[in-house]
Amino acid sequence: MTRLLIALAIVVVTAIVAAAIYQPPFAGEPIAVVAIPPPVRPATAPAADTSVAMRETLRPDDDTRVSPAGGTQAFPEGGGVIDPDDVDIIDPNQGDSLPEAGSERIRLARAPMQGFTETGEFGPLPRISKDGRKPSTVYARPFRNRVARDAPVRIAILISGMGISATATSEAVQHLPGEVTLAFAPYGENLQSWVDRARSSGHEVMLQVPMEPFDYPDNDPGPHTLLTGLKPAENLGRLKWLMSRFGGYIGITNYMGAKFTADDGALAAVMKELAGRGLAYLDDGGSPRSRALDVAAGEGTEARRADVIIDAEQSRAGIEEAIRRLEEIAKERGSAIGVGTALPVTLDTVIEWARTLAARGIALAPVSAILNPAEG
Repeated sequence: MTRLLIALAIVVVTAIVAAAIYQPPFAGEPIAVVAIPPPVRPATAPAADTSVAMRETLRPDDDTRVSPAGGTQAFPEGGGVIDPDDVDIIDPNQGDSLPEAGSERIRLARAPMQGFTETGEFGPLPRISKDGRKPSTVYARPFRNRVARDAPVRIAILISGMGISATATSEAVQHLPGEVTLAFAPYGENLQSWVDRARSSGHEVMLQVPMEPFDYPDNDPGPHTLLTGLKPAENLGRLKWLMSRFGGYIGITNYMGAKFTADDGALAAVMKELAGRGLAYLDDGGSPRSRALDVAAGEGTEARRADVIIDAEQSRAGIEEAIRRLEEIAKERGSAIGVGTALPVTLDTVIEWARTLAARGIALAPVSAILNPAEG
């Protein structure tokens, strides 16, 4: 018994000594656990209703895509030199069903295209190419469908507010017919990526430019708003910041701006700048006092006024009634332009309406085909 107790004592003492000499890594030591954050990714625009106010989320040097050497060369994301007529037309007879609105599926070349961009203070700016071609034509969606071209009535739809709500923008890009023109606000994030997706789906795009309303600043369109109280050079500086947010647009359209568009002097500098850069202007038709078309004509700027705001009343019944008015105008004049926002009810109504057009002899056209019929 004594020997057994002695043996057990030896085993216990040996174990204690061994434990004192060797410990597993960090045993009994306080350990600081540091969470390694995931890589920072650009935030997408909030998936909220498009009625959310436009906001400034870009720095002046964000996403400029300008060559490190300066100038207009080597846009690595754009794939180098691109033929301005480079569009991918897929046979509509391929697949199980015809595309919506009965047109070809067109994928527009990625923008900005080499030769149509110059380096500006805040980023790349559109310009007329050396051989005289304009961004308003080069970035336009071709209007090549034979049935559509022969239709006696053409209607264009512009949906604005793109780039603010990721959900609304994605819905519009994916589900609206490619003939529908999309207008992007200058305050969203990842705008060039959104524009690339839109053009890949066949949509030509425009830039929304915030302009002064009569009740400014109580009603503020956002940073870099064009104001009647500023000198022309100051407004042009703001316009160039806005125009540098992304590339590939055929022209601009106003966001608000009842006061600014009623001022010939303020408008003249803007229209002259647009004409010099080969860009078109679409007045949204929201202000009966707008002088935009008269001033644009004086400066040689391609311009047109929208005929109907299709979702001034934001209900299906209201939108359907507005579209009926738009059709009546188009039948009387041969063409008409309707403008709306990316509200779910607007998108759904336009998508369903577009499916009925071919059977009724009405062509859904891009805005560019009505702004400049010779190009359509």
